[in-house]
Amino acid sequence: MGEDEESYLPALAIMRKWQWTFNDPDGFPRRLGLDLSEVVNRLAMEGQPSPHLAVLDLLCRQRIFAFGHFKWMKFQWGKHFQLEDFNAQVTAKQWQALRAAREKEQAGLADFRWPVESVDLHQLEMNNCPCYEWEYEDNRFSFALCPPDIQVHDEAYFEEWFSAWEIDIRFPDNQIDAPESEPTAETIKGLFPAPPEL
Repeated sequence: MGEDEESYLPALAIMRKWQWTFNDPDGFPRRLGLDLSEVVNRLAMEGQPSPHLAVLDLLCRQRIFAFGHFKWMKFQWGKHFQLEDFNAQVTAKQWQALRAAREKEQAGLADFRWPVESVDLHQLEMNNCPCYEWEYEDNRFSFALCPPDIQVHDEAYFEEWFSAWEIDIRFPDNQIDAPESEPTAETIKGLFPAPPEL
């Protein structure tokens, strides 16, 4: 386990104490997701340093999961690709791309270099795209990728854009305390009062 991961384990321990399941009207447990913004702010209230970065790190490591709406477009090998989905899982690969874009910006600032804030994706017909947006307060993020100093006809050239919104966070099933027992016909029956005798 690396030092960076250890620094965010307290956030995982805090989140494990939250309610991630609820019982439906029939008494069966169901999974519960929390808005990304709520997760970040609740961690802040619990005293977690840089809670937005803690959540991002846990998502990159697949210690927690995120679902939402997304749209993805890419140009590579002379072809266009795209995908759009709703209430779907945002993969660790997308979170890792967001983190890499942010770290690249931070490294430039540390070297007193003005960071590149936007990129033109000519083949995708998208100009002046932010290199990344990490708007956790609005439950969304995006990134745009295009390698510099590579010609469009080069085999290594690509353009990629990804945006996700209405993101909610879910805890892994195997880390949620399981109910003591499954509801039975008798326990479900006990949830409802018997009709009065006439």
